Amino acid sequence: LIYYRADGPDALQQAVVDRLASLARAQDKVIMAPYPNLPSGTSLALAAWNKLWECPAAVTADQARTIASGFIQAYRGTSNAPEPRAA
Repeated sequence: LIYYRADGPDALQQAVVDRLASLARAQDKVIMAPYPNLPSGTSLALAAWNKLWECPAAVTADQARTIASGFIQAYRGTSNAPEPRAA
């Protein structure tokens, strides 16, 4: 899951949202959605079962894509899923 803050002073820049949306559409088992209740100072959160990476609003589109790509590669299809055969 790719969560992002869409509104307010800590909103993720539209260029970052667009870059991540492109990445999410090109990936299997990746969902991107706005999430207004991210913790203060967090504008982007990547979640996979028991893993969570957070980024501030200052993250650039290139940085966000690199971080998200690494997260996806690290946790998609792994044994982190709590259900049997969920990976």
